[in-house]
Amino acid sequence: MSSNNPLYGKRSSGGGHGDVFTLPAVVCFMLDKVNYTANRNLQDVSILEPSCGEGKFVFEIAERLLLSAAYFHFDAEDAFLRNVRAYDIDATKIELCRKRISQLGYNSTENIQVADFLKADVAKTDIVVGNPPYVRYENIPVEMLDYCKASFATFHYRADLYVPFFEKSLSLLKDGGVHCFICSNRWLKNEYGKKLRQYISYSYRLQLLINMEQADVFQENVLVYPAISLISAETPQRDFEYAECNEVTRLNDLPTMHKAMPVGADWTEAFMETLSTSSLLSIEQQGFKIGIGVATGADTIFISDKLPDKVEAELIIPAINARDLRGNKLQWERKYLLNPYTTGGASL
Repeated sequence: MSSNNPLYGKRSSGGGHGDVFTLPAVVCFMLDKVNYTANRNLQDVSILEPSCGEGKFVFEIAERLLLSAAYFHFDAEDAFLRNVRAYDIDATKIELCRKRISQLGYNSTENIQVADFLKADVAKTDIVVGNPPYVRYENIPVEMLDYCKASFATFHYRADLYVPFFEKSLSLLKDGGVHCFICSNRWLKNEYGKKLRQYISYSYRLQLLINMEQADVFQENVLVYPAISLISAETPQRDFEYAECNEVTRLNDLPTMHKAMPVGADWTEAFMETLSTSSLLSIEQQGFKIGIGVATGADTIFISDKLPDKVEAELIIPAINARDLRGNKLQWERKYLLNPYTTGGASL
């Protein structure tokens, strides 16, 4: 995925928000799942990548198309221009993508376009495949927020930018077409995914879902909980295939299980095993207190590793977040929270 554009700003790692790229093994697996394979006649199969970045998916698509053309005796260049579409808002990455495709022998790459997919006029397609951009609600500019709210029925609550990418790309499928994204799995559980879940359950067929929370599926270590979803433009079915994958190398040899397909927005039972609660203590009985976590509204001011040098010791609290807990151990970045309230929290 890519959204590396001044519009969305930079992550703490230095990369752009939404700008994380998929491992080649995952790309190949996904193209196999949508049946875009070199042993098939791909001459008239249309395929779309809505956020192509430097072209991990597009390059593999172009290679498979060449092999199919050699076997089935058709013009790969013509088929590529007619049937392959890719978009990205980052002109630099589009240029890199086009250069990579040209190295395969394609003379024209005008179908690889600099454009905002969410606003572009895009034709219907047989296949959608890719890794949409992940941009949190607070990092989406006001103008884009307004556009998404006005244009996409699934853009609900504090939705991530990938949610409208799902809606628009699904709406572009031809009858019987297939859609395969690798994406954060938060939409399956969170409030902001509610309307997307409902949209899919009533209008499409969820065929396969692979949860990959424990697997390294991207080219850098990022705090994303990915899942691969395979969805088709068909009548919804009563069940779907589900699998857990902890290692990319096991993708092609995963045991799957049938799960009942949820109807509507509540998919809780599809992803939680039924437990007997008779022997479990309540959270209150165990002495836990649960809050929403740190919610300052201005993290760059209230959370910092510089606070011990600038603020009275009684006003700062050591703070950890998910990044400090990577690799199953605590690696504290020595960040502190500025707490400007008196003891008891009654007043400033």
